[in-house]
Amino acid sequence: MNNKDDNKMPKNLKRIAADDFLLIPLLYSYNVDEDSFRSANIIRYVKIYHPSEYEKTHTLFALKCNDRNLEPKIRLDEIMVIHPQNTGELGDYVLYNGPLGTLVGKMCTRKGVHGISFKDNASEWHPGRGEDLGIYGKVISVMREL
Repeated sequence: MNNKDDNKMPKNLKRIAADDFLLIPLLYSYNVDEDSFRSANIIRYVKIYHPSEYEKTHTLFALKCNDRNLEPKIRLDEIMVIHPQNTGELGDYVLYNGPLGTLVGKMCTRKGVHGISFKDNASEWHPGRGEDLGIYGKVISVMREL
């Protein structure tokens, strides 16, 4: 193979400078009714390389997956990077306020009604038609504990 070809990057990738990173808080939990960003709720700060589609001014944060309900896509103890937002598309993993508290689940639909599922649709939650899903953020990246 030609050395010249080794230096070419695929068109869909962008080179990120070694110093282009963010330190984001890894939270013990996210609770809508409390200040989730208080120092007692921050485990530590994790370093992520800057995802180009998000401005550095966005308030990204991280949560550790603490159960197996999202496997095989998100595994126990992996760190989920969350972008705060109140919407999601089908198939997105989102942080939401459901009947069991604030959880992460996958956006799904059944009979035209959007909802959130766990364990590849083994369990689902669908609020009434037209009701808010209670989404607080979207999982934009997952990384293993370093």
